[in-house]
Amino acid sequence: MEQPKPNLVEDLTIKAEAPTTIEEYRNQYLYLADDFLSRPIDFCIETTSLKKVAIQLVLFSLDISCKYTEYNKTIKTETPLPFLKFAGFIQNSQFQFPEFVYECLTENNETHFQNQILEKLLSTYGVQPTASLDFDLFYRGYLPYQPSDSSDTIIYVAIDYNEFMKQMTQPLTQPLTQPQPQPQTQPIWAIVDELVFKKKVLEAQVDKKITEMMDRHPYMWNIIYNGDYMEYFPFSLYLVITNDEQTYESNSLPRTKTRESTTTIGRKIDNYSLVEEYGDRYCFTNAPLSIMENIVRYAVFTPKPKYILDNVVGGSITEDIYDNMPDSDKEVLEETLSENIAHSVIYFTEKTGNLTGKHIWGIKTHELFSIV
Repeated sequence: MEQPKPNLVEDLTIKAEAPTTIEEYRNQYLYLADDFLSRPIDFCIETTSLKKVAIQLVLFSLDISCKYTEYNKTIKTETPLPFLKFAGFIQNSQFQFPEFVYECLTENNETHFQNQILEKLLSTYGVQPTASLDFDLFYRGYLPYQPSDSSDTIIYVAIDYNEFMKQMTQPLTQPLTQPQPQPQTQPIWAIVDELVFKKKVLEAQVDKKITEMMDRHPYMWNIIYNGDYMEYFPFSLYLVITNDEQTYESNSLPRTKTRESTTTIGRKIDNYSLVEEYGDRYCFTNAPLSIMENIVRYAVFTPKPKYILDNVVGGSITEDIYDNMPDSDKEVLEETLSENIAHSVIYFTEKTGNLTGKHIWGIKTHELFSIV
């Protein structure tokens, strides 16, 4: 039996469209704002013994590649789905932010502080500034935080990656777009789901000081729109693909390619257990199916999901059964299948091959996810 296709929407009225540039998002969304962070360098207090303090660089980027599109008859609504990601390193099986020790001066701490921050950024990411560099354009401020297991304060300095790169004369020689970081040398992006909730990036534990700081200061990772926190944020998931042996594995990239040079973001699969009812889907797991080099993590949004408690949606309808059904039953079946296929997100337990027993997110459109 041929699968019914969802009704096509004609003569669309666009009710809302997502912003298209970082500048447009910055005008509408509030994140890591100056209102929440300190800017004057007032943690340096003149004493007979000059104060030393640990500085950690929180290099963040706003990703605007995702959106949620809904159709209601002839009305199309696009909901922007921006999310924040943070740069760090995996060292000794632990995800950490770049850190250095700052030694307070008796005077001119403002200039000295800026110079030290800039020097660390340039040496860490291998970039060169323009002659007209303006520190205030990418410096958002800092958060002094004392971890629960220490008497020493850490200064977390927030740096806007998008603004920072506008003032650089060359791309990063330490790119943040490689599939798999080289321990202690390769920076890597991480998203909120990993830093705050899973507390794990790939196989590395997140430095508990980072998780604790973000947990106690949610303005360091929340995005505010119209005076309230955004309803959705993405999960860190792994895309399922079918290999040559017709078994399932997590998606990875060739060693010679970076995420920036790879145009495809994955492909749908058509051989999972619910494909007849819900159509081809991008399928994601919470954990990788196997540990491999160059494995790819995805930031995946799951708005308004349909949770399927079992995999029996109506049984398998053969062509003979369908031909002998009353027309009224055929209409009900086709309407049900059409509605199922139209669902943007489904969540179910798979019963096929080496995916048996795995919880799966089935995503209809690539607009809902992005490579981290």
